[in-house]
Amino acid sequence: MYNSFLFQSNRHVKQDSNLNVEHIQRLFDANMVFFSRELPELYQTLTNCNSKNYSLFINASGALNIRDNSSGEALYSKTPATEVTNEVEFFLGTPLAVCRDSTSINAEVSAIPDRAVVMVFGVGCGYHLKQLLLSDKLSAILIYEADVELLKHSLNFIVWQDLLEIANKKNVLLAIQPGYAVADIKQHLAELDAAGLFTDKIYLYRHTFQPLAEEVIRFLLASSGDSTMLLQGEGRFLGLKGAHEYLPVRPAGILGNVEPNFKITEKHQLTLHRNLEKLQVFYPDIAAFYQYYQPQRWQFCIDNNGQENIFHLPSRTLAYHNSKQESEALAQLFMQNPFRESAVYSQSYQPKLAKYIHFQQIALVENLQKLLPIAPAFCKDDIRTLAFFGTGLAGHIASILAEITPLNIFVFEEDPDLFYASLYVTDWAELIEQSNTSKGHLYFNIGCTPDSYLSYFLYQIYVVGAYEISNTFLFPCYYRPHLQKALADLRAQLKTFIALNEYYDNARYGITHFLRNAENAALFYREQPQQKHADCPVFIIGNGPSLDALIEYIRQYQNDVIIISCGTALKALYEYGITPDFHAEVEQNSATYKWITKVPDRAYLKSIHFLSVATAFPETAKLFKSACLSFCFGQTPFKVLTLADETSAKQMRLLKYAFPTVSNFAINMALSMGFQDIYLFGVDLGFADVAHHHSKKSAYYTAQGKATYDYAKRIGQQIPVKGNFTPYVYTKFEFNMARRVMEQVIASYRNSSQVYNCSLGAFIDGAIPLPAEHILIKAQTEHKNKVLTQLLSVNFAVLPEPSIIAFKDYLTEHLPDVTVFITALLALMPKSTSSESEASALVAKQASLLHAQYTDNNLLACYLLEGSIYSFLGLMNSFASVLDETTSFDLFNQLTKVWQDYLELVRNRSQFTC
Repeated sequence: MYNSFLFQSNRHVKQDSNLNVEHIQRLFDANMVFFSRELPELYQTLTNCNSKNYSLFINASGALNIRDNSSGEALYSKTPATEVTNEVEFFLGTPLAVCRDSTSINAEVSAIPDRAVVMVFGVGCGYHLKQLLLSDKLSAILIYEADVELLKHSLNFIVWQDLLEIANKKNVLLAIQPGYAVADIKQHLAELDAAGLFTDKIYLYRHTFQPLAEEVIRFLLASSGDSTMLLQGEGRFLGLKGAHEYLPVRPAGILGNVEPNFKITEKHQLTLHRNLEKLQVFYPDIAAFYQYYQPQRWQFCIDNNGQENIFHLPSRTLAYHNSKQESEALAQLFMQNPFRESAVYSQSYQPKLAKYIHFQQIALVENLQKLLPIAPAFCKDDIRTLAFFGTGLAGHIASILAEITPLNIFVFEEDPDLFYASLYVTDWAELIEQSNTSKGHLYFNIGCTPDSYLSYFLYQIYVVGAYEISNTFLFPCYYRPHLQKALADLRAQLKTFIALNEYYDNARYGITHFLRNAENAALFYREQPQQKHADCPVFIIGNGPSLDALIEYIRQYQNDVIIISCGTALKALYEYGITPDFHAEVEQNSATYKWITKVPDRAYLKSIHFLSVATAFPETAKLFKSACLSFCFGQTPFKVLTLADETSAKQMRLLKYAFPTVSNFAINMALSMGFQDIYLFGVDLGFADVAHHHSKKSAYYTAQGKATYDYAKRIGQQIPVKGNFTPYVYTKFEFNMARRVMEQVIASYRNSSQVYNCSLGAFIDGAIPLPAEHILIKAQTEHKNKVLTQLLSVNFAVLPEPSIIAFKDYLTEHLPDVTVFITALLALMPKSTSSESEASALVAKQASLLHAQYTDNNLLACYLLEGSIYSFLGLMNSFASVLDETTSFDLFNQLTKVWQDYLELVRNRSQFTC
């Protein structure tokens, strides 16, 4: 679980004079020459190994070591040679054995006997191999390394020719079994048996943890004493699967021969009892869960060094090398370099939204941000929200909370066994009481998957105040691949958590547009029993650069599938002579009208159905044959409709994953409507060449193929991501976020629909990469038209006139309350602020006033202004965090003046017009 070797540093290296890059390279080259001459098949295997999961480094002690690039952990301590020497001695004294027959299974093994057969699982640095050979205890040594890259790295540490010469001299059978050869373990056992080398026991030396090898080891131990299981038939080993099977490459107790003490002392029992009592008071569900709990995989113990630890039952390894030292190191790591979350509190100014109050004021804020000083050194008081991901024995949590007192503390632990182990050691009762006394909040989420508890965290962040993100710190206390991915998604969502919310203009124009669309008899997506369209595929067409190369496949099937064009792809399809059935847009501003009318043929547009959000620009919707509109989760007009006419609102179907790009909206819509085979074309979300960023037939290029603006300059930083058919492509932040949201919606429909990605852009997890030439769709023009007609008649309907009237009446009645609320906000503004404490008080007062509107049922004011308020409160926190009493608070006061002007401009606009 933990790996103390994470905390190595090579900044101050006392390097061995004989250890340098040239020496290491010479050793590697000599080993490769030896293998090419003596073991050509192994040489070829090593030559073909190009993975980069591990890297070499020289640590602070001047010793060569190996780093796991995924977790950042070192495989060995600061002195790998000493560590391995001790490991070999421990193995020789107390080895794990596999018995051939049941007659010897209960025989005590105190030390490895002479002429023993040893199976070594894992090579790593390889130091242990020579020491085993020099022990004069072996008759045979079978060396398995399922991870060929680690075998290749051993060539930098040891002289393999020496090993083979020692084996020959001592008459020891030596065999090297790389890669998947370990899966043939039963065949190897049978060969040893036939050679008379498996008469009693074979000894297992596990040097590294690897999923395939570990499955084999567990089979051997479980089958010990059963010669039929061990020697007959073929083993089917595929490697351990599942997130719960993850362990570091070299966990503590890697040999698996430790015998910890599971006896619970009186002290530990009292700690458990006290914790359960306190949990019963404040968290009764957790207390009830653990009242008669029996660990399944991890069990609290006292290890061979007399330290509190956690024993991993399946692998017989330990969570800690030294629990006290590692807990202290974890706490120190956080306190010295805490990771503060940053957030984008508002979207940047955009020319197409120049008339929006929000963007006018944000442009002024951006000018102020450029004048902010560099953030000062970390201050403990800055931590108001702290989330721990992983508990173990929780010593690091207790140490950190002894120094700081965050207002909001989150404790997440996926494995209930691990939190249960901490109940024996950590005084959670005191931490709970401390949080309660300080009027803070301590949130526990135990036993849920990372995706689940990260969603919970986002929800709670919203409850406690999303503007506090700048004072939020995340602490992943251990590495897990799936946790790491979930945390990356969380950080991306936190970064845009506020910016993607509706701000005043967005909400205001959204209400106006919805009303106008409803009065224009637009069709709205209704809640209906989901139909299945298994035999009618959908092509979703984005404007990515790969669209040009795929157009012939779209043309080939255009009469047999429903085609949805997305955003600026419409102009490209028009130029190619293809008419989509639907055209999708997700933006609600007038820019959509400008882009769509670049298609000069109005009759062409009138042959297409418009598929968009309920707040779409009304003049854009009128360009098409019909307007099929849908509400998205959280949109202000839907919230207001719910207040004005709840019955009508309940008939509407909401889309949850319809942002941030129009492709997200189209995919969500197609899946929601029950289509089971969806093909993506030009949904690249990235590009191999920034000069070719969209279809050359789209409005991003002139008729001569010249870009209309400098796209590279506009997108800023280019992010490399895995490609759909290539190793990687480049993307931008918005597209990367769009990809993650697509993965979520595809996953939510994985049991009913299949998405095929024919695009040449970014890889989308859950969408099957499918070259367009492999598509097979039958001719079915009549059936497609029937499905299209049914789709429109069943899923969409106009909003009844009484609902429109009720909506207008609600606005008329409650608009004065918005003015009253704005006046109250302005009354809170001081003439000036001169300290962080005054700034925090101002933020708290405004947040409190917003919450009071919910209590007073002044919901229209909340819906219109909540996003804007959170943006500016977040900005205030952000400004205050880099200013102090010794620095002028003039910039903060200028920010509050921008916010005051914002509110004044809003108060002066009481009409809902386009």
